[in-house]
Amino acid sequence: MLCSIVFQATTEVSERYFWRRCCIVVSCTHSIPVSFHVLLKSSSSKYNGFTTRALKIGVISSLCALLITFTVDSVFWNKPIWPEGEVFWFNAIMNKSSEWGTSPFLWYWYSALPRALGASITLIPAGIIGEKRTKSLIFPAAIFVFMLSFLPHKELRFIIYTFPLFNISIAVACNKVWINRHKSMTRWAASVYIVLHIIINVILSCILLRVASDNYPGGVAISRLHRLVSPENQVHVYIDNLPAQTGVSRFTEINKNWIYNKTENLTPGSTDFLIFSHLLLEAKSKYSPNLKPFSHSHEILDVVDGFSHIHFNYNSFPPFRIKSKPMIFILKKIILPKNITENGTSTLSESASKEVKKKSITKKITNVDINITDNLVPKEIVDSSKENLVSAKNINKEVNIAKPLDDEPKDSENKTFSNNNSEALIDVKEM
Repeated sequence: MLCSIVFQATTEVSERYFWRRCCIVVSCTHSIPVSFHVLLKSSSSKYNGFTTRALKIGVISSLCALLITFTVDSVFWNKPIWPEGEVFWFNAIMNKSSEWGTSPFLWYWYSALPRALGASITLIPAGIIGEKRTKSLIFPAAIFVFMLSFLPHKELRFIIYTFPLFNISIAVACNKVWINRHKSMTRWAASVYIVLHIIINVILSCILLRVASDNYPGGVAISRLHRLVSPENQVHVYIDNLPAQTGVSRFTEINKNWIYNKTENLTPGSTDFLIFSHLLLEAKSKYSPNLKPFSHSHEILDVVDGFSHIHFNYNSFPPFRIKSKPMIFILKKIILPKNITENGTSTLSESASKEVKKKSITKKITNVDINITDNLVPKEIVDSSKENLVSAKNINKEVNIAKPLDDEPKDSENKTFSNNNSEALIDVKEM
């Protein structure tokens, strides 16, 4: 809309005022695409004055912005730092941006720009044809996107500065078609498309807005944790990388009594996780390998889904469905014995498994019904053992109940033990 207002009378203004209006639109955008435009114009003597003023303003503004951002960020980080410079060095010079994920070379062209501009992207060629002066804006923006395509890691926000430049060409096309709509049927049909493309953009925006609501499972997870756990409880929550990247921020840390921990490079299943009462972990399902180490030490409180894909079904209305998939699991630590870290194990799963095994053995021995035959032990001893049966924990290690008495027959056929009794006797000897 702003672009349309600026170019309402494009055909009636001089070239000088054309570029002045362009500067109003792109004044809040990134300097790199505009700098390409300045370089292109600097080759013409007609724009020498414009180029000189632009360079002066650009240099002074850049130095002031650099001073402000360096001062403010250094205060908050408690050390001299220029965040934009470090990001540029990490992503462009060291070329380590691929550690955050990679996309195909043409991803900006077939995915990012169509989603950002919607149906309006079809009007960019019409704007260039209808107003040749827009070439000096569109080409620098296209070169900027092309150069960023060489970086393996791609994000929509990297090229968002070019959208106003593309919209200028789109606005020029809309303006020319609309003011000439009464001159022929072809131009009237084109004006109808102008109106329809706005409606299409509104529909696409609503769909993408719904999709975007599922793109922040981390924010949903931390909000759900605050609802599931009483605010009076002592909580020390660990936040994994994905939750931290998809909505968990300082603004979501609403409980002053809780501890929010984003420590990186922790090994899944290590005993370091024992200090946390709750975990927000990335996983595709409860059977994922990164959740397996916590199967004995934690329980799943809730699962948060995120956007997966759009499924089209032309037999229904609307003819599409937004599908989601599990992304973040909220885990709660199970109260375990204090000596879980003192049993010589290196991982949390080994410690928990050993404790669970001890409990199962004790329960098994306590509940087993030991049937001792008369051929092995005299009846009076059996009666006495039934009356004075004690807990398996108190059985002395030297008791060997499987040894036959000297005055009893030693025929092996009389030693009829059940499988359960044999397992129980073995467990008793090992304790």
